Amino acid sequence: MKHMLLVGQGIAGSTLALLAEERGIRVTCIGLPGLSNSSAVASGIWNPIVLKRMTLVWRAAEMLEALEAFYPKAQALTEEVFFHPMPVYRIFHSPAEVNEWQVKSTLPLWNTLLISDPVELPAYIRAPYGAGKVLRTGYVNTVKYIEGVQRRLQFLEWAFYEQFFYDKLKIKDSGVEYLGLWYDGVVFADGMYAWQHNPWFPRTWMRPTRGDVLTLTDLPADWNFILHFSHFVVPLADGQWKLGATYDFKRPTPQPNLLMAGQMLDELKSVAEVTPVVTKAEAGVRPNTKDRRPMIGSHPEHPQVFFINGLGSRGVLLAPKLSEWLLDWITEGSPVPEEADIKRCFPKNKD
Repeated sequence: MKHMLLVGQGIAGSTLALLAEERGIRVTCIGLPGLSNSSAVASGIWNPIVLKRMTLVWRAAEMLEALEAFYPKAQALTEEVFFHPMPVYRIFHSPAEVNEWQVKSTLPLWNTLLISDPVELPAYIRAPYGAGKVLRTGYVNTVKYIEGVQRRLQFLEWAFYEQFFYDKLKIKDSGVEYLGLWYDGVVFADGMYAWQHNPWFPRTWMRPTRGDVLTLTDLPADWNFILHFSHFVVPLADGQWKLGATYDFKRPTPQPNLLMAGQMLDELKSVAEVTPVVTKAEAGVRPNTKDRRPMIGSHPEHPQVFFINGLGSRGVLLAPKLSEWLLDWITEGSPVPEEADIKRCFPKNKD
């Protein structure tokens, strides 16, 4: 592929665009940045461990390796500061949790992620059994990341930030045509917009989930780490913090739920002696899937139509490796992992 039409420029689309440029593929990106609602609202945390269940994220080692290679290069290329490595601390609630943590810390890969012994947190955090420290974690400021890639694409004259009209896309035998222009293929990185509008997308596989996030001020100045309890607190670079996130499967709309936001605040105050001030309440709709696996690959009937979607709440962590796999498929025909292949999401032929 020499010229790719890319629809959508959230976390996934931005990552794919930079990696495509690295491989010498020209990209024309079409779509309004404002449509990437979940990407813009996201906390941007990357953490290869599901701390609630103490399990590794799917293909954690590969995802982490790709992330650590990609974002520093992307930051240099876009001349924007958005990559912030920092530890995550998980509050222990019992000696049994401490013991489980220490056992895990001796296992392969885990031993590069966990500090074995409990650490003390500042006195304003209630952690009588201490906390576990997770390494190789941090957050990406997703707004600055997306804006930095946008400026890069505009500099290359590769971006058109306007509404994309799905009914104007014509699928041809060896490519696609959009508004009279020819492309070797189209990649849809359109997130929840695909569920709402994309006629080629397997909509029934999507399980949209709203997440509420609050921006706070007036937390202690030395709160310079990510805290995980029932939610998370992330320190931003400008004297603010993010608190999130909720998971609401019943109301997949981008309007904040003030009741759920209030519950998050109460839970924060139950683990920390703080009196935060809320400066902003936001919500985004995550593109989750019913089997909790991402969706990449090509359409079963239109091999020039590609997708990267379903990254859920782990877009920052998953996007680099998923984009690599998708580009390997597009350029070399290397199969994408079966668990992530979007072909599983389409109805099976019964003949």
